[in-house]
Amino acid sequence: MWGQYPALLDSPGSVVEGTAYHVRATQDAERLAAYGTGNYRAEDCLIRYTDGKEPSEDLGYTFKFDGDPRELSEGEVDLKVWLRRMGRHAAADKLDAAKCGK
Repeated sequence: MWGQYPALLDSPGSVVEGTAYHVRATQDAERLAAYGTGNYRAEDCLIRYTDGKEPSEDLGYTFKFDGDPRELSEGEVDLKVWLRRMGRHAAADKLDAAKCGK
């Protein structure tokens, strides 16, 4: 964790569960990168979808932590819990519905 924020680190072979967001415009991608500050860098990743729809996988990007590792603390992130802490209840509810196949 980097303060209250998740910090994705290199860990070959590991799996990160979460959601994927389709960035439709270059301007949106630039906004995401700016939001991450200089402490994150965009890096290629393989996305495997678990919703049973096609495509089942795709190439995408994730933001990996690129800041001072001394600022990190141990921890794991439960995306639904984190979203609720950030006041993003609708997004957390959407994840619950997706897991239940609703």
